[in-house]
Amino acid sequence: MQLGKLMNFLNECYGVQGKIHVLSDDAIQIQTCEIIENGQHSCVSGCLYLCHASELSRILETSKKRNDRNAINFLLAGDQPLKSHLPKNELYNIYVLPADSDLIELHHRIDSTLADERRYPGVMNQLLEALYQSNGLQSIVNTAADIVENSILINDISYHVIAKSYRTIPGKIFLEGVTSNGFIMEDIVDSMRNQGVFRVIRQLKSPLFKQQEGTQNNWLFRSVCINDIPVADIAIFADNRPFRYIDFLLTELLCKIIAIELQKDEFYKRNGNMAYSYFIHDLLRGTLNNQNVIIQRAKMLGLKLYDSYWIAVAKNSNSTAGRNNIDYIASQLHLLLPEGKWIVYQQMIIALFSRPDQKKLSAHEQTLLDHFASDNQLSIGLSDLFYDPAQTPLYYTQALHACSTITPEKPAYGVKAFSDVLVYHVIQVMEQQHDYREMLHPSLIKLEDYDRHYNTGLMGTLKQYLICARNITKAAGILNIHRNTLLYRLNRIKEITNLDLENGDEFVKMMFHIKIREYIAFRESVSGSLSR
Repeated sequence: MQLGKLMNFLNECYGVQGKIHVLSDDAIQIQTCEIIENGQHSCVSGCLYLCHASELSRILETSKKRNDRNAINFLLAGDQPLKSHLPKNELYNIYVLPADSDLIELHHRIDSTLADERRYPGVMNQLLEALYQSNGLQSIVNTAADIVENSILINDISYHVIAKSYRTIPGKIFLEGVTSNGFIMEDIVDSMRNQGVFRVIRQLKSPLFKQQEGTQNNWLFRSVCINDIPVADIAIFADNRPFRYIDFLLTELLCKIIAIELQKDEFYKRNGNMAYSYFIHDLLRGTLNNQNVIIQRAKMLGLKLYDSYWIAVAKNSNSTAGRNNIDYIASQLHLLLPEGKWIVYQQMIIALFSRPDQKKLSAHEQTLLDHFASDNQLSIGLSDLFYDPAQTPLYYTQALHACSTITPEKPAYGVKAFSDVLVYHVIQVMEQQHDYREMLHPSLIKLEDYDRHYNTGLMGTLKQYLICARNITKAAGILNIHRNTLLYRLNRIKEITNLDLENGDEFVKMMFHIKIREYIAFRESVSGSLSR
């Protein structure tokens, strides 16, 4: 769990307000916590150490030299002022608490929080299995109540109770404030409005922890949205045990699952275990950014991950295509490439692949996918291979660019790899801010002018020579001319342009010029065909 995230949770739920003394990396992953009592200790990264500020100097003196550059993490009871001096060339994360802080109680809360995070994948599978069994909203709420060991209430935006957990304890939860026809009483709704509860939970993107005014009653609230529109509210009441970190995680997940339950369709039923969808969603959004955690979750799902990965993104050219059509296309893509985990995300069809041979599509798969894309007016973008699943958001963006980039070879539909469209993507991005003529090579403009004036084809010769990676024999064969003729033409090109054709930097610039010309010619041809 990230240190910054842990400290935010401790503050929000337990009021632990640690003042930052020094902070090198609040994104460091905390795996364990430990109390240091005698000042004699060797510290390692990945552990959060609890001790008194008066012990810090001795701890640092006895700590062994680390081989990595991760920070050492301390949560100190400030029984004396801290010296501003720390050993050089080391990294630290140090939070200071009041001197009377109960380190034993704090250790228990941190240990429980870290255990909850480790427990979360199993909890997620329990809730997703309840969703997949299609026994209705009540079954999902009962499963969630068993996990949190507290009461749960779901109401729609008219404040009608649409589900409540079977373990609800009369007299403790405000169900006594529910009318006989199932609506929350008006005075309770008004009270919550006056406290700003409904307004806040419908604006927040995370659960709201709230203590009821004038009582010791604690609540967790979260709004359920479908297409960014609030449709229901979740309320969890700590009537059996105090809230823990797992409750915050579960409330967030429960919000998503209820949204799905309220709009279930055939795709979700066909897609089987919904845990795959949430796993891919979390990867795409970057909320899963630790390789070890990703691999652990994949193993729990029975998803085999190899050393290399790639992303596929499919877009339908019909922007008004209905969800049923998108779901149908996703199911067909799954039949073509079953090892990919295909999901619908932001009105696109996306898949994550991991293969043992570090290859993407075979020639046969490429042909099948190309035909399917053409038949269904799809543009399918493929990312490059990558080797750290935590980098999924970056390569998802790559696949998006490949999907949306228009090239002379693939002007409409089909399968496009990012590595194949990279140059055209760069041209299209630069064209938004620059006149394309700024990007042309001045010496090659001079050669083009020479061709027009003297009716020669030297630019075509140079283009083929460069495309053949400056292989004289291969280029001469494609041009159907003698090797010596090609050498003569290349010497003539050098005389006209004063270019060193063997220079690597010039090679890149010349190829970029050629690609710009191809793109401009293609764009003008498309524009001309549309105007006729």
